[in-house]
Amino acid sequence: MAPLALQPFDQVYLLTRLRYADGRPVCYCENHCLPARVPELLRHDLNGSLTEIYQTHYDLIYTSMHLSFYPTSMPPQAAEALGVMEGRPALLLRRLNYDQHGRILDYDIEYWRHDSLRIEVDTH
Repeated sequence: MAPLALQPFDQVYLLTRLRYADGRPVCYCENHCLPARVPELLRHDLNGSLTEIYQTHYDLIYTSMHLSFYPTSMPPQAAEALGVMEGRPALLLRRLNYDQHGRILDYDIEYWRHDSLRIEVDTH
């Protein structure tokens, strides 16, 4: 799958971040952002919410997404960042985000500790 539909030599910002719950790291996240959509993104404080940065500085709003969940094992870079052993069970989440104009905004790859989440779904 080529979620961002990149062409050769297209640039991408790759942000590596951790998410926390109750003070402990539970998710290693790689955000793939398109500089053409969010120019000079790296000049902003990226310790906060990307959603807020997109909305405040670029007038872009997440309106839809495609999510995929996979059981997997923790890869080396995520394991080190989360303080767990490589190969431990993990949940891999891949998310393709769209803005209010139906355009691809960014793509996330997340590795969640298996012991840190519960998934519930309501359907109507």
